[in-house]
Amino acid sequence: MDQVKSGGIATPDPRQETFFPSKRNPLKTTRISIWIGFGCAFAISLLALNGRTKAQLIAAGVILPLLLALDWFLRRQQGGGQPLITLTRSDITSGLFPGKQKRYLWRDIESVIVQTVQGTSYLLFRLNSSTGAAQKRGFRFGRDPSKRRLVLSSFDAADRERLLDSIHIHLQLQKGGAIDRSTPVNQFAVERKFEEKLKALAPKPRITYILIALNMLVWLVTLLLGGSVLQTPLDTLFNLGGNAAYEVQHGEWWRLLSAIFLHAGVVHLVINMIGLYSVGVAVERIYGPVAYVLIYLGAGLLGSALSLSFSAQHAIGVGASGAVFGVAGAWLVAVSRYRDEMPEALSKRLLTQLGSFILYSLVQGLITAGIDNAAHIGGLVGGCALAYILPARFNMERYREVLRSRCAIALAAAVAGISLLAFLAPIATLDHRQFFANSTAVVHGLSSFGNAVQALQADEHAFAAGKLSARQLIERNQTVHMPAIRRAAQALHAANLPQNDPRAALVRNATLCADLMIEGMNLTVMAVPESAGITSPDPQRLASIKTQLVEIGKQMRRDSEALQRRARN
Repeated sequence: MDQVKSGGIATPDPRQETFFPSKRNPLKTTRISIWIGFGCAFAISLLALNGRTKAQLIAAGVILPLLLALDWFLRRQQGGGQPLITLTRSDITSGLFPGKQKRYLWRDIESVIVQTVQGTSYLLFRLNSSTGAAQKRGFRFGRDPSKRRLVLSSFDAADRERLLDSIHIHLQLQKGGAIDRSTPVNQFAVERKFEEKLKALAPKPRITYILIALNMLVWLVTLLLGGSVLQTPLDTLFNLGGNAAYEVQHGEWWRLLSAIFLHAGVVHLVINMIGLYSVGVAVERIYGPVAYVLIYLGAGLLGSALSLSFSAQHAIGVGASGAVFGVAGAWLVAVSRYRDEMPEALSKRLLTQLGSFILYSLVQGLITAGIDNAAHIGGLVGGCALAYILPARFNMERYREVLRSRCAIALAAAVAGISLLAFLAPIATLDHRQFFANSTAVVHGLSSFGNAVQALQADEHAFAAGKLSARQLIERNQTVHMPAIRRAAQALHAANLPQNDPRAALVRNATLCADLMIEGMNLTVMAVPESAGITSPDPQRLASIKTQLVEIGKQMRRDSEALQRRARN
């Protein structure tokens, strides 16, 4: 029998419909996303592992077979070019039905409903009580034997809508009723009409695109000004406007705003921008561009302000996550507040998905180090509050009447909330500017000290090997090594670290070591003007200095190892 194929459907005659996988469907999108994600992760690993090819190949060798197996499974769900569902006057046949039975008569089907679990839509067929499966009592392996699922991941929205219409028609014909395309309600058609209505409010979500572009532009500027693709140094983020409580409390209030456009690395940026696009498009369409910008900036600033009492006391806060949480909160408020304007099934699904996403993200923030959960919570609460104040565009006449006054109220509320949170924040004791200045001094001082010690040891080895005379060694001690060690000690003294700083012990020991080395060189002289050997006017003190230097060297190694472990953790 010849088939006429149109889109995802081939229709041999009016009595039979054959549904092929849609050209664009969630399964295909998932496959593409998996491979793109793997490619990006591998590229990032190339940068992170600094050319350690062996480790990269081992990781790829472990992950790639798993991805190929998953890809094979997803391809198999596409039917391999064969029809996935066939409808005839008497039955429905599909390899997507779980279990051995793949064909069901229309007369054995009582009803069909649409359900969505974790973002996956499927048709749930309830069998008549007269069928053998429906008469079985209880559940088998968690499945109700009177119900059959048909997963729709291989079809796009248009094909799902046509499929459900066709099934409804077949069920009506089987029951002897006249064909009425208006009943029962096609949930996919209802959701499509709502999405079309929503899209008509803002066909092109320009503000979302602008915000994403602005965040990306700031990240590119960060790279040009000393940032890194994977992890920008904290001092660079601080200098570019990262949120730090001490500096904000000393007049640098602009950091609350600049911080929400800065990102630590490409992964941080991509995650936030995906989240912004996922929820921002709908929020922009519902609330309009002016209210949307107010929600984004207000939530981001409220998140930064709340962080002043927590993470920003001791860390540098950056990222748009507070603003993104605020936009997600606004979407959550819109779904719950305007449920009558949305399809019931869609609103329930969105509430579940948004609630799960927000809860999961907050829990992750609590159990994962380095995440500014205060900014997330502040942004979420701020976005919800602003969304309750601002009007939605479901009633455009009413929206135009109240938009200006509601925006003024929302702006005043945001300013009051930001000011209150900033005022209530405890006084910060960590001056990040001084901290980074101290860090520079410590790095410079330790590096200079290490170079000076290596140069001194090289000359001592040369003297022991007979390549330097006693006079040359003593002259180099006075003219080269002692000045270099003094300069290193001065740089270490300039760090001025507080007692509770984890680097303080290493710096103190390095400074003490420098002082002892200088004293020891002053105690090293020639026995007579032309002597080939070296003596000391106070040999006991010189011996004591050498003993102390050995012990201090051991302690400095322990301090350095402790700092390295602290950095890794």
